[in-house]
Amino acid sequence: MIRVALYIRVSTEEQALHGFSLEAQREALTKYAKEHDMEITGVYIDEGITARKKYNRRKEFMRLIEGVKEKSFDLILFTKLDRWFRNISDYYKIQETLETYEVNWKTIFESYDTSTASGRLHINIMLSVAQDEADRTSERIRSVFENKIKNKEIVTGKQPYAYVINNKTIEVDEDKAELIRDIFKYYNDVRSVNATMKHMNQKYNLHKSYDFYRETLRTRKYTGDFRGVPDYYPQIISTDLFDSVQDSKSSYIRENQTMRLYIFSGLIQCKECGLKMNGMQTVTSANKFMTYRCRNAATYHRCSNRLSIREDKIELYLLNNIQLLYDTHVEKLRIQKKNKKKKHIDKSKIKLKLKKLKELYVNDLIDIDDYKKDYNEYMKILSEADLEDTAVTIQEDTEKIGIMIADNQLDTYNKLDRKNQRRFWRGIIKEIIIDNEHNIDVVF
Repeated sequence: MIRVALYIRVSTEEQALHGFSLEAQREALTKYAKEHDMEITGVYIDEGITARKKYNRRKEFMRLIEGVKEKSFDLILFTKLDRWFRNISDYYKIQETLETYEVNWKTIFESYDTSTASGRLHINIMLSVAQDEADRTSERIRSVFENKIKNKEIVTGKQPYAYVINNKTIEVDEDKAELIRDIFKYYNDVRSVNATMKHMNQKYNLHKSYDFYRETLRTRKYTGDFRGVPDYYPQIISTDLFDSVQDSKSSYIRENQTMRLYIFSGLIQCKECGLKMNGMQTVTSANKFMTYRCRNAATYHRCSNRLSIREDKIELYLLNNIQLLYDTHVEKLRIQKKNKKKKHIDKSKIKLKLKKLKELYVNDLIDIDDYKKDYNEYMKILSEADLEDTAVTIQEDTEKIGIMIADNQLDTYNKLDRKNQRRFWRGIIKEIIIDNEHNIDVVF
């Protein structure tokens, strides 16, 4: 009796478009095996997997190949060739493995012969047709999805945490949204996923995993943007806050790897090449020091800023000079405000243009590239119109920094633990810029 393995595959799109159900394939294959007096030794099912996906990412397919190597069966059965592969190069890689272990395959709804040149040519032709069909199907599905997205139609029932579907509309679950806002704000202060996880789980009595917080902080949908449509989702956090969090990725990766806390992590920028400087521990015969260095110089030798700088020296410089640096910053702002020419922009007209632009895009009168280009230009004009408001905000922030510096907080700084020392500097400083001679400049 011939031992056979049944291989079944269907993609989500195919099942929706053509009804290629797993059950139908399994029933047909089982019936064929029984009618031909074959022993079924295993069933391998890849559900929701396209045949264009690399075979080594098909979990059940790889388990099937392990069965080939273990000689668990003599023949692999599937319904049609396109259930097996739609990619010629991958087909021949696997065919070589099958031939090595003397395992054959057979389709029950089609007839192929791999023993002759004409039979192999026929397979090549059918795989080419299947590959082309897969490309066309993919393009068709992508086009349908893009059209649905630009019309703000729901394309999946699975939504990010804090979003719910109600009457075919995506809405915000405000209780969960409060957690999302808190996660982003807290992380933006401490720049540590691990610390954010511990704080949030304790504050909200949760048991969320590290991966939940990491993925949450990567989810741009919370800004409202989805595949270039800026207001597809109701906005939960600002784009500025999201971008600020993304800028800090390298710093929290470093901390997670070493479990050391660097109080200036993510703040220090190399003046020579513009990259963030990484924290590291330097060990001498007498002491251990927290230091920072430009990775672009140390690892890739693409920057002249090759010397590391000790954390305690940066800290001492800031403690001794923060008031002078702050006063210089305030004076620069005063001069800029005095020299700035006011420009009147009618914000209501720009918003009306944005509305009309959206209507053009939704009605297919312009493509996504033109939409993005014009949208960004109009948003830039609106940003210019908000400069006065921004100036007020900057002034308020500057005043808060001044209060923090003047309110005897520096006197209690040395009593803080390292975590709160880092939070203190993050509440005052935006960037610390260091050149290859260890000159320090501060951006508030």
